[in-house]
Amino acid sequence: MTRTTVAPGITWVHLVEPKPEELIALQQEFHLHELIARELRTPSSRGKAEHHENYLYLVLHIPLWSAEDQTSRRGEVDCIMTRAALLTVTYETLEPLETLAERIHGNDPTLGSITSTAQLTHALVQTINDFSLRQLRHVEEKIQDVGARIFKRQDRTLLEEIGRIKRDILDFSIIAASQRTTIESIATGNGTVWAATDEIYRSDLVNNALKIDYLIERLQVTIESHSDMLSQLFQMRTAEVIRRFSIVGFLTFPLILYSTIALQPSVIGDHIRTSGEFWGAFAIVAVFVGILAAIFHRKGLL
Repeated sequence: MTRTTVAPGITWVHLVEPKPEELIALQQEFHLHELIARELRTPSSRGKAEHHENYLYLVLHIPLWSAEDQTSRRGEVDCIMTRAALLTVTYETLEPLETLAERIHGNDPTLGSITSTAQLTHALVQTINDFSLRQLRHVEEKIQDVGARIFKRQDRTLLEEIGRIKRDILDFSIIAASQRTTIESIATGNGTVWAATDEIYRSDLVNNALKIDYLIERLQVTIESHSDMLSQLFQMRTAEVIRRFSIVGFLTFPLILYSTIALQPSVIGDHIRTSGEFWGAFAIVAVFVGILAAIFHRKGLL
């Protein structure tokens, strides 16, 4: 457990993988309901924002990239916000919270002057949103790479890559939707921990959540466009192969027909057909087929 004095009268308490005895002590310190204290033991399945008499209980979900599964998975930050303190609980080490701690300890001027836990909570959620946007930029770079390779005849590789990107965007959007719902609940709910001067921070949280939604929507449209274009190119190439095979079949048909007939035993008068006569006639048919092929090629059909 770490305790950080962010400003006079403002404390940030942070736990990673909380122990039962730590939660019991915090339950007594923050006067938490038994059900809330119990929920802090393990991750929650959904985001939430619950306004209690003396504190605000938040469950925030963060999209995290899983190299093993090649998609986004869900991380979680549970928050208890009072007028004097912000308690955060995570079940693994999370980069956004480490980033915020470094900024606070380093007196990062971009944080501004934090004079309330509402502003500290805003800084926390903003840091999480910035992290989420960086995650989405990696997805955007992958989509741009797909767009650059789409005309280089890598159909099989691209189909697999597009499938992975679609799954990642879907998983990311599910997590982001839960986050947006929680943020909207913060903005519309009533409670005693938000001062009138902090209302602007609640509104800003909603606006920042909308930025993520907009980017997700744009990435979904782009990857679907690439997928449709790849499908059209695949259909065109398939049609082209079929067309060429049809022309080749048309051109070789005279040779096959002649060979089939000529190879049958036959006698012309008293003269038995010799191999020389067969190959001579075959050469004439072959020349005729060659002339047809040249005409087809000149017209762009081959």
